[in-house]
Amino acid sequence: MSGIVHQLINAGRKLGTYVLEYSCIALQWKLKFLRTRAQGWSRCSAKKRLGKICSDLGREVYSAYKQSQSGWENNPSIQQQIRSVEEAEMGLFSVDDSVRQIQEAYEVKKEAIHEAYAARRAAIGRSAQEQ
Repeated sequence: MSGIVHQLINAGRKLGTYVLEYSCIALQWKLKFLRTRAQGWSRCSAKKRLGKICSDLGREVYSAYKQSQSGWENNPSIQQQIRSVEEAEMGLFSVDDSVRQIQEAYEVKKEAIHEAYAARRAAIGRSAQEQ
């Protein structure tokens, strides 16, 4: 009879570790969601900035075209606009990299949680066999 009680207690402990494990994973998922959402807002801002800068570049190129300037690609203001576009693109790419890093960090944390709680369940199983 005592063996059955110990088995029920150990089953309850294992169930508790599953509940804790998936609660921790849910918390990490929620944090990942909030971080990626914040990066999504940053991405939207970066896209708007890129669109504005591209528009400015187009305006400069068109004004040079309308003035029949030859060699407008060597115009210093156009070169500055091109550098601004490249910087804005890099900002957009950095936001995408941040989102990727957040996802990778979540996967690492999730795996660590799985391993930690698997070890706890194994310890519960070993203590049950010793009794």
